[in-house]
Amino acid sequence: MDALRRQLTLFLPSEQSQEIEAFRKAYNPIQFQLIAAHITLCREDELTQWNVISQSLSNLEAGNLTVYLQQPTRFADAKGLSMEPAGSYTDFQHLRKHILEDTILEPRDHKPHITLIHPRNGRCTEAIWHMTQQLHFPPSFTFSQISLIELKNGGKWETLEVFDLASPSS
Repeated sequence: MDALRRQLTLFLPSEQSQEIEAFRKAYNPIQFQLIAAHITLCREDELTQWNVISQSLSNLEAGNLTVYLQQPTRFADAKGLSMEPAGSYTDFQHLRKHILEDTILEPRDHKPHITLIHPRNGRCTEAIWHMTQQLHFPPSFTFSQISLIELKNGGKWETLEVFDLASPSS
């Protein structure tokens, strides 16, 4: 039986992702190969009632979502590197709540973030950490689509479906 994971993801817009992707390719090449730079919107344990959630996504008229992030910080005993929220992320939480409203009454607080070095398959050394202090990644990212992605047996994440955040008439 296949091990299967599904998530809703916000992939960084290509016009904003070049610097981050170059960093990931150089310092976390395994993760770079598995999935493009992204912010996870909903994790697999929240998507158990997919038929209901997919209906919510098909009728979304939320408009574009902008997420503001800090410059990189270390996590997981300084092995990992991520960009965490800068200030409030109310719009992100509101979108999650709207998507999950008919399946989860009170979705957990899930902070938007971009993982630059995943500690499972990379390591933020002191040299990398000091080098990142000289970099200036974009402080915000604007998303117009949500992707349903799937991982089978620990392989590469694949996009199954894409949902627009705004109706075509917006």
